[in-house]
Amino acid sequence: MTEAVRVERRGSVAVVTLNRPEQANAWSVELHVGYLDVLRTLAADREVRAVVLAAAGNNFCVGADMALLDGISAGTGVPAELAPETYLEPAWFPKPLVAAVQGAAAGIGMVHSLFCDVRIAAEDAVFTTAFARVGLVAEHGTSWLLPQIVGRAHALDLLLSSRRVKADEALAMGLVSKVVPRDQLLDEAVAYADRVARTSSPASLRAIKQQVLRHAVLPLAESEQETDRLVMASLDGPDLAEGVAAFLGRREPRFPALGEGTVLPDLEVPAARAATQPRGAEAAERFFTATQACDWDTAVSLLDPAAVLATHPGAAPADPVTARESWLRIREAAGPWQYTDVRRIATDDAFCEEHLVRFPELDVEIAACVVARLGADGRIVRLDEYADGATLRAAIRARRDSVPA
Repeated sequence: MTEAVRVERRGSVAVVTLNRPEQANAWSVELHVGYLDVLRTLAADREVRAVVLAAAGNNFCVGADMALLDGISAGTGVPAELAPETYLEPAWFPKPLVAAVQGAAAGIGMVHSLFCDVRIAAEDAVFTTAFARVGLVAEHGTSWLLPQIVGRAHALDLLLSSRRVKADEALAMGLVSKVVPRDQLLDEAVAYADRVARTSSPASLRAIKQQVLRHAVLPLAESEQETDRLVMASLDGPDLAEGVAAFLGRREPRFPALGEGTVLPDLEVPAARAATQPRGAEAAERFFTATQACDWDTAVSLLDPAAVLATHPGAAPADPVTARESWLRIREAAGPWQYTDVRRIATDDAFCEEHLVRFPELDVEIAACVVARLGADGRIVRLDEYADGATLRAAIRARRDSVPA
């Protein structure tokens, strides 16, 4: 069976191709799951610095698969794989995402082009929201994304009328950044992505994407306060030194991969997005299950490139080297390592106040546990492994009892 999504590497750029050309790349469960799985893998791949979303055949994506819509309208319900929150995942992809659009980009196909940071269109490209004409509303973030890209007036026009917008008009209204002949489309998109990947700090690119998404709904003063935190962190990072050295040396910069150079703080998760995020407990369970099964690809995909991995081996004698051995396969995908014997967390010099809120149910008997804290893109930014739950529980209870009510 043909893969619904293909991946091709061109240097540091990954080309992700929607591969249902016989169905004009109509959006199906298989395509949805395959695309998101690929993005998760590429997000964790340090060799990939930018991604181009392309499509096989004559059309980018003509919208939802009609067989899928027929089943839903007949009462079968929406498949679990198409849960609404999953559609937003491309918006939080931490690397540049460039759409190469040819032919029709309709409905959900247009939505996925909007989730990309930049859209480059072939001369034959045609965009249509299509939703109102089939009795649907502005789905999957379109009511937020489209006004951000083309302005309220154009957005309402496209959503209310569902009219077809050709490439030249799309360029004029800012829906796409460039229009090129069809036979040059993919090369042009890859060249753009490669140029960004080669000349820009991966840490800066990730932070800028977060800024643009979050600051669109924040007051100017609050946005500036968040930006100041990022600026201070970037001033202390190695990426700035490399960028300045490259400029003075009149050469191309050699920035480290995401997580290996400057580490910038995650911006706070917007309230609207927090409701769609997996909980830390769910992420921890997925991570633990993956490592127990030696599924390192899944484990790594759950980690932020700068994630802190912390081991707390407990009261039983524990060799730090032995404790680390179970993490060797994922160690290269994470940031700093921390090692703290759980017996020390109740002392003044080592106790972390977060322990007080992580385990409210002290009467629950646990032999071991893993706790995860998520970042703005839904991946784990800190993961604590407690190998001795009983000792941990006793230490926290002692600490709480010592604090006056």
